[in-house]
Amino acid sequence: MRKTKKLLVGFGGIALVCAGLLVWTACLAEVPGERSESGRCPPGERCSSATPHGVTFVGHFFFDEAHVLRLGPVVSRGRFSIGLRLPDRTPLPAFDARASDGSIFTVQRGEGVFGPVDESGRPLHSVDAHVVVSAQRAGRAYLRLIDPRSGELYDRLELSVFDLVDVSIVPVHDEDRDYLYAGCRELVGVRWIGADETGRRVRLFDTGARLEAFNAEQARINVLSWADCVPIDVPERGPVEIRVTASDGRIFRRSFEVRPLAADGLTECPSA
Repeated sequence: MRKTKKLLVGFGGIALVCAGLLVWTACLAEVPGERSESGRCPPGERCSSATPHGVTFVGHFFFDEAHVLRLGPVVSRGRFSIGLRLPDRTPLPAFDARASDGSIFTVQRGEGVFGPVDESGRPLHSVDAHVVVSAQRAGRAYLRLIDPRSGELYDRLELSVFDLVDVSIVPVHDEDRDYLYAGCRELVGVRWIGADETGRRVRLFDTGARLEAFNAEQARINVLSWADCVPIDVPERGPVEIRVTASDGRIFRRSFEVRPLAADGLTECPSA
């Protein structure tokens, strides 16, 4: 999977340190389409003159892999939202979005605001449109943007889909810690894990997933749409249960005890 060319502003202005790098929760990354990156029409395609420089695709990247920025892979039966714009920021012409193999994933126009927003609800990154990929089964296919009248290609992006094997839920600042600090806003990371054809573990996306946190009385602390690194307001006593619901309905849970900062000789919460 190709690397992206640019980091974009993050979600809610919450900075964190992971993998030794300063990044932002729920960051967006830009990836050039195949035509945009190579400067040529892809083999077997007939390309439109309306987008001579191809298309830029925008989407989330992993909270702890800022050095390997990419769009996808996607969880089988999961979803992934992708923003669209032209590299030179001129308006994106009318388009149809299709998958080269509809049995791998389907594509539909996105509705509402794409990506992170500020406190007033305005998007932090401007795109001309966005689409939602709904993965059906493991495999690879192209997301193709085409002229709706001529069928000529604007650009395309290869996406992989893998079956979900496991979900890992960890405190971002100390993954070995099995407890959270009372009264702190802790960052909790979620890793969606699949396996490729060789059995190698693969990180995945599912932007249709939901993350919830519950206190000892099973009252919700947070209800959040997808982000693989989210802030949790930790109550004064535990346990706290983190519950992740995948797009396919499967639920993954992890329970954390709650301890005072003083138990570890600390006076300040981990930086969120």
